Formats: sequence, structure tokens, C-alpha cells
Amino acid sequence: MNPPYKLYGCKRCGSVPIEMALAEVGAPAEILELDFAGNEQWGDAYRKVNPLGRIPALELPDGTIVTESAACLLIVCERHPEAGLLPPANSSDRGRLYRWLMFASNNIYEAIGRVDYPDRYVEDKAAAPGAERVAMKDLERFWQMVETHLKPGPYALGQRYSALDLYLSVLARWSVRDWVIDNCPRLADMVRVTAARPKVAPVWQYHFGSEPI
Repeated sequence: MNPPYKLYGCKRCGSVPIEMALAEVGAPAEILELDFAGNEQWGDAYRKVNPLGRIPALELPDGTIVTESAACLLIVCERHPEAGLLPPANSSDRGRLYRWLMFASNNIYEAIGRVDYPDRYVEDKAAAPGAERVAMKDLERFWQMVETHLKPGPYALGQRYSALDLYLSVLARWSVRDWVIDNCPRLADMVRVTAARPKVAPVWQYHFGSEPI
């Protein structure tokens, strides 16, 4: 048996989609949970893994370190094609998955960061509430774009379950939850279906409890 993957993460954080993907593919994995509240991610030990101090980081069986949540997710799915979490390389759905995965990583994830930590984006701390309001508006606009472009369910790509469902589900669970439920019914249904999948459900419940969204 190959050495296990090592996933550096924390509860309810950006490592969750990768943890769910590892569960789906059935790969042996060691989950190294950092003390986020205690700022362990900023410590010297983890900075040797990821100099930016950001979560997640994934150590491959050969010792290679991969950072950035979308990259970690893709490498797991690519290394385990038998799990079917990526559409065929020459399919239109592969293009759709890449588009919306990168859209979510570059825009939605970033906007969530501005909502959660607005003071990091301004020089004058008094401007932080305004920065947070702008980020919330961006987040709602981004989610509405995703809702509009989702294929008829139950998943983001229609009938085909994929890595995109894992990623979008976690980001939706984090952000403007009530707004998503009220304004993005297709997205909310996708989260519910994804969270209930047999291999995903235990991971989801550990991080988010029994409510899917």
C-alpha cells in the first residue's frame, strides 16, 4: 500500500473539500488538524509546509507539497480517475468544471475572506465595515451567477456528480447561508444532495453538523 496522503487542515475550513474527495476515492489519508483558533497555521512548523500559512496543504505520498484548495482537490481527483470525480478530459463538462471551480476559487473564496476579515483589506480600520458590505454584495452577485449557470440538477454538472459539487457545497455552507437558501434554490438542493452522499456524509457531519445547509 502506498504511504497515505497527509492533509493539513482544520475544522470547517478550506481543507474540507479535499477531505471529502479523499473519502470518496477511498485513498488512505492522515488528517492533520491544526489549531486554527490558536494560530497554529502561523507557526514555524506549518510555515515550513506552506510559507503563506494558509490552509489547506496536501502532502502527496512521494512527499510533494500541494497548496491552494482547488489545486489540492484536482490532484486527488486526477490521481484517482476510477472514482469519476472529473468528467472525461475531452468533454464539455470538464471545461465547465474547470471554469466554475476556478471561478469559485478566485472570486467566491476571495470574497468570503473579505467578509470574514475586512480589516485586512483596508489601511484605516474605520473603513472595514464598508469593505465588508462591498464583499457581501460581491458574494451575492457571484452566487447568483453560479445559480444561473448550474445545469438542471441534482448536481452542478447536471446528472453527473463531480469535484465541483464538493467545492461549491463547502463554500455555500460557509457564506451568506440564509441568502443562498432564499435566492439560490438549485444550489441549495445541490448542497443537500452532496452532503447526503454515503462517503461524504460522515465528513460533512463532523465539520458542519447534521444540517446540510
